Amino acid sequence: MAFPAFDNPWHVDDLRPSMQYDFTTELSPGVWKVYRRADRAEFLAHDITDQVFTNPEQPWLGTPTETCELMHPLDPDGFLTVIQKILHHENLVSLRDVIYVRRTNFGGPYNRERWYTLWDFCDAGNLGNLLFPDPKNQPAPDDTAKTKHLPEALCWHVLTSVLRGLAWLHDGTVTLEWNADLARYVEMEPRDPDWQPIFHRNITPANIFFRHPRRGESYGLCKLGNFGAAFVTGYNAVAAEADTDEIQKLAPPQGPRARYNVVPPQGQATSDLEDLYTLREKDWKYTDTHPPWADQPYTLVSEYRALGEIIQAMMVPPADRNHMTTIRARSVRVNLARADYSDELRRFVQQLMEMSLYELLTHVELEAGWRRNSTDRGPLVTNLTSALYANALGRYEEFRYRAGGEDGRLVTTFEAVRREQDEDAWRAHQYQQADARLHQIVDAQDKRSGDQPTDHLGNPKTTAGSGTQTV
Repeated sequence: MAFPAFDNPWHVDDLRPSMQYDFTTELSPGVWKVYRRADRAEFLAHDITDQVFTNPEQPWLGTPTETCELMHPLDPDGFLTVIQKILHHENLVSLRDVIYVRRTNFGGPYNRERWYTLWDFCDAGNLGNLLFPDPKNQPAPDDTAKTKHLPEALCWHVLTSVLRGLAWLHDGTVTLEWNADLARYVEMEPRDPDWQPIFHRNITPANIFFRHPRRGESYGLCKLGNFGAAFVTGYNAVAAEADTDEIQKLAPPQGPRARYNVVPPQGQATSDLEDLYTLREKDWKYTDTHPPWADQPYTLVSEYRALGEIIQAMMVPPADRNHMTTIRARSVRVNLARADYSDELRRFVQQLMEMSLYELLTHVELEAGWRRNSTDRGPLVTNLTSALYANALGRYEEFRYRAGGEDGRLVTTFEAVRREQDEDAWRAHQYQQADARLHQIVDAQDKRSGDQPTDHLGNPKTTAGSGTQTV
């Protein structure tokens, strides 16, 4: 997709893309709530002028920055186009457009030209808003009764939604893939051998956003956002499998190919290529130690455990405003000792927190009825995050079936969309039948009056044999 706002970075005359939107409310400096005029869809507009021009107040007098040159859309493989393709997923806060506007500068000598990126607007806030203590519902220090914070269905909703978004970032997969031999969903598709996994590296409650329900679902869409710390691993599974022995020896024995996907620790912005070997050596040294050391590389397990900590925080009533710090300081077994939730959810979170990559991979395969051996049975799972999503979704369905009552009657986003599509198809069929019946009545009236039946354009209806169409 081309972005006309950057076609002429010094003096843009084409304002037509920005005319599709109405700027309504400035939520914070440089951040606006906008509506698309065609359908009144809501977006967030972020001012990026100071990031793409050296003179943001008078861009035509300055020069484009390296960021502007990098994002230029004239290159079909340009960075901005690639970013929009990657950050376009139902469970990610997606980049929708880049527009240019000219704002009146009251009291100033010139108009202000501003550039904005448009993102999904999650109008129901973020998960962090739900993780504050309730002074009226605090258990006593010696209380041994079961405790519960957020509804279990919401925990499953966040868990499966974030895993689905991560499956796209990690594996490039979108939809569940049916395994006919095992008669169940095991992984997701499509399988892209050239996909390079992307690690989010900042999975926190404040970066998990919600939208209000749109179609009658119980919970609105849940989206993972804020990709400022995201890191492209640059090393896909196919390349790892075909690599040389010199690099292969850095992998743990029997470890999955995902072990190669290591990136710098959180807080470290970048890493030189020559540091890649150092990262792998440290990964071999630390493996999946938790809590992580300061220089411990960030891996797939780091992503899973960050999500596991968030689900624990949703299950344990907050005692203070440092809820996530308290959760991270204790083991998962201590956190969930009195949590009043289903065994399916407790076990899944515990597996995310305690299992290594190879243990997770093997466990998912065993649950699918697959056991590896040294002869004819190799690995079943090649994309671990996709397999974890399929596994979590299956457990969620089991929970809904067993729970009954209100939890059993919950409507997921997928079910609401499918129901809406079925209703739309039924209405379209009804309209077609009504339209056909109307034409039959009109044609019958024409025939009785001696007139030749005509189509909607007034042309005589004909048949190949007789030259006229019979009704």
